[in-house]
Amino acid sequence: MLTWILTNWGTILVSLGVLFLLVLALRSVRKDQKQGGCPGGCAGCSHAACGHACDVNHKK
Repeated sequence: MLTWILTNWGTILVSLGVLFLLVLALRSVRKDQKQGGCPGGCAGCSHAACGHACDVNHKK
């Protein structure tokens, strides 16, 4: 087991880094959703297509 870890330590570190960034991104999206905001800002808002102002429909 130790040999496998020593052989693949680079891959393990990169995988942990990617996993950490994914968790941060998902946490940010959930935080925006709980606050009533649009993930990605008003440009990605589904209400923008029907002519509603993003800041009127969502809490900031």
